[in-house]
Amino acid sequence: MFLQVFDDGRLTASKGFVVDFSNSVIILTSNLGFSSSSAAHPTVDQIKSSLAARLGPEFVGRIQNTIVFKYLNEQDVEKLIDLTLQQYSRRFTLGDVPMQISIEPEAKKLIVQRGYEKAYGARSVTTFMDKQIVEQLTQLVTSRRATNPEYFPKMMKLLVGSNDSLVVELESVFPGSNT
Repeated sequence: MFLQVFDDGRLTASKGFVVDFSNSVIILTSNLGFSSSSAAHPTVDQIKSSLAARLGPEFVGRIQNTIVFKYLNEQDVEKLIDLTLQQYSRRFTLGDVPMQISIEPEAKKLIVQRGYEKAYGARSVTTFMDKQIVEQLTQLVTSRRATNPEYFPKMMKLLVGSNDSLVVELESVFPGSNT
């Protein structure tokens, strides 16, 4: 399928429907070179060799550019955590007021230590955060709305609990009040 797209700039479906790819940029991502290389940061040639072994030289020969990314370091993961929390803040809003989020440094360290897996990169961090933070947030809000349907969290605090787990604490606001 990709060979037709790369060679002809179009893709023809089984019923004759044609999709034009002539003005498209196709971005492919893979961890192949990193997972099979013993080097800390494999070179472009090592990556291409790994790709050719797995995908075949006819496919790799049609790739115009290869960009090699480095593994995330701790500061990169911390920035990713901050960006994900900003997304959560925008996602959980009351009208046009985003929920405020604070995170203790120990909680951020816990996310870095338990959420980052070198083999999976940034995706492992966001998946960990979704499971640990969003699931707790959802459970807390749902249980509180069971007794008060107008409940909405104004502030979410992330901290480390006594059993070394990530804990979500909420401060609430009710529509029409300042509390």
